[in-house]
Amino acid sequence: MDLFDGSVYPYEQVVPRSEAYRKLRREIADLSRELQKELNSEEYEKVERYRNMLSDSFHLEGVAYFGEGLRLGIGIMTELYGVSSKCETDGADDPGGE
Repeated sequence: MDLFDGSVYPYEQVVPRSEAYRKLRREIADLSRELQKELNSEEYEKVERYRNMLSDSFHLEGVAYFGEGLRLGIGIMTELYGVSSKCETDGADDPGGE
């Protein structure tokens, strides 16, 4: 199963579909090409390292956001199920519902 063998990477599979995101990505690519032309190779390498470090930090933040969201969602479901289960259990003790 993909879920258990480490083949599922939600962070890498989710891509915003908004026009604003596509526009931003185009602007980033344009600026990157511009910097590559204007900077010497050592300077551009520093820019690339900086971009990679930012990307890595965003990835780690995304993993943390996903984990926290999952924890919250499971907590909500557990609480709802617990309330629902408690109501069912309470009614089971009193067949008349009183």
